[in-house]
Amino acid sequence: IRRNRIGIDTGACLTGVLTCLCLEGADRWFLQTGP
Repeated sequence: IRRNRIGIDTGACLTGVLTCLCLEGADRWFLQTGP
């Protein structure tokens, strides 16, 4: 867990893909894991 990341509920239990939103200053990006 990091202060600049937010977990996004994208149905990981169904798809196997876990997603988070990263925030740093004005920058925004997504990280995803895959099965």
